[in-house]
Amino acid sequence: MGPIVPLVVLVVAGIALAHAARAFGRGLARRRHGRRIMLDGVAGDLADPRRLIAADGWPRISGRWRGAVFDLQLHPDALEVRKLPSLWLEVALIRQAARPRLTISRRRIGPARDLPLPVETPGAFPEDARISTDDPAARLPDPQPLNAAFAGLGDRLREVELTPSGIRLTWLLAEADRGRYLLGRDAEFPVDPVPADLAARLFDAALALDRALTAPPGERIAA
Repeated sequence: MGPIVPLVVLVVAGIALAHAARAFGRGLARRRHGRRIMLDGVAGDLADPRRLIAADGWPRISGRWRGAVFDLQLHPDALEVRKLPSLWLEVALIRQAARPRLTISRRRIGPARDLPLPVETPGAFPEDARISTDDPAARLPDPQPLNAAFAGLGDRLREVELTPSGIRLTWLLAEADRGRYLLGRDAEFPVDPVPADLAARLFDAALALDRALTAPPGERIAA
């Protein structure tokens, strides 16, 4: 009888481990599938949508909205210390314009996002804004449409980047669960699909900002 008991314990433990491994595999598959379809709800509102799945499993999509070309991608960030991992939604309007490259950030996104030349923030910009550029001769744009974009979209709009090839808005989509991250460094995010109405708001905000910044000075209107 003696040797049988340890053998039974080993068999039961093996079965339990196998069940746990299968459950983990199913959970991982669900997470991967959830990531892949996060932008599917937006695709239906775009003309000529093109999808791409990055090597890390996060989707990217491009297409036309109100005749303009947009590119959307999800960008996870778990590199900063003393900060919950974040999932960013980047919405880029692809449109050529004669302007320097400038980044206007509200709160910190990460050191890699800063351009090399910090710019002193004038009082007309939001108090917590941080501005950087890669052009020492760059002139700051009219702050009114930028302020309107930040005010209209709320504090989840963390960054506006102006470039000669378009405008990119960076939106805080989600943060990792604090308890799970502190206990087990689990940096997974909710994988609910991006709402189509959120994408539409960001599309329209980028278009309005582009119109306001490219209009002749005498014809500029608030974004």
